[in-house]
Amino acid sequence: LSGLVQKITMKELFAPITRNPVFLSAQKAGCHPSCPIPVAILKAVEVAMDMALPRDAVIKFE
Repeated sequence: LSGLVQKITMKELFAPITRNPVFLSAQKAGCHPSCPIPVAILKAVEVAMDMALPRDAVIKFE
């Protein structure tokens, strides 16, 4: 997946899932549909652009 996503623009960052280059690349890479990595990439980009706080994003099942 890292080889498929090198740069992302602001417009691409907020594109719908069906047109988002991160999610399209995840599909090409064969990621499972529920893989959290594409969302983690988008979160990291938001933090790098000072658009989000660097906080943990957690999916927790109890």
